[in-house]
This record gives sequence, C-alpha cells and structure tokens, in this order.
Amino acid sequence: MPAHNEEASIQATIDHLATQMNYPTDRYEIIVVNDGSTDRTGIILEELQAKYGQRLRTLTIINNRGKAAGFNSALGFAKGEFILSNDADSKPEVDALWKYMYYFEREGGAQLGAVTGNMLSINKKTLVAEAQQWDMQTAGWQACFAPHIRFFMDVPETHYRNSLSNGEDGLPVGFTCS
Repeated sequence: MPAHNEEASIQATIDHLATQMNYPTDRYEIIVVNDGSTDRTGIILEELQAKYGQRLRTLTIINNRGKAAGFNSALGFAKGEFILSNDADSKPEVDALWKYMYYFEREGGAQLGAVTGNMLSINKKTLVAEAQQWDMQTAGWQACFAPHIRFFMDVPETHYRNSLSNGEDGLPVGFTCS
C-alpha cells in the first residue's frame, strides 16, 4: 500500500485490513510504503507496527517518488504469490480476498493477470469525490472487472493534488520491521 501524507486515513485502513478481513490472517501480509510523507504518516505507521508486529511491514522512501514507485518497491518485499494493491484511503469489503482469489483459482485462472473491484466513495459530497475512479494498466494479461467486489474510499477533499517526481537518480528506501 503506497502512502504519501495519508495521516487522515492510514490508521483506519490498516486497522480494517488487520482486523476486519474475512480471510485467514496467516495467508496475507500487509506492506505499507511510506513514500516521503511530511505529515504524521510515519509516526502513525510506527505506532501501528507496535500494535500489529510482524503482520505489518513498512518501507520508507525518503523522497517522494510517486504511487507506482512505492508499489513497485513493496513488490520486492512481498512474500505471497498474489498481490492486492490497496490505497491508503480505501477499505475492501470483508470478503474481498476470497472473492479475488476465486478468479485465480477457477478454471482458466492461470491466464488471468489482474482483477479489479468496484471502487465506491463513501463520502460523495463534491465533484472531487464523485470523480475518483480506479485506473488499471495491464501488460499483455487478461484483466477482469469484478463489480461485486467493493472497496470503499474515504476521500479527504483537500488531500488530492498533483505530485511530480523530484528527478533524482536512485530510489532511497529504508526497511523497518518490528
């Protein structure tokens, strides 16, 4: 889960992923990438690591590099065969992992490269919240849209803004694990 300045939502999302998912906790891990946050995101992640121990692993990227760089960094540390990309402000419905895995385990699932669920805003008060949507790119894999798998986004109205890479070479990453 890439996170840049997500102090408003990161704790609720991680608490949800760690305690509310209807899926065996020994069959999934939570990896969060603190992508150069300048707010309290890092402090909150330290507190959550103390709370969840080995269930939560964090990476820290010193200078913000963007969502894709954060996600790709986490891929290098992931232990599982399947990856769920979750935004820091999104909470999947409690049965989402079972529903996702169904697509990969069914006949023909070996050819499947990605499944995306139905992103729903839980606080649609403005055009900004209405306009949020799930974007997915594939690289020669079949993609499957599963509208019955729901994620609920908490969209802070002042949070979204464009961010640009700082153009520095390399990707400074620090790995912490309690």
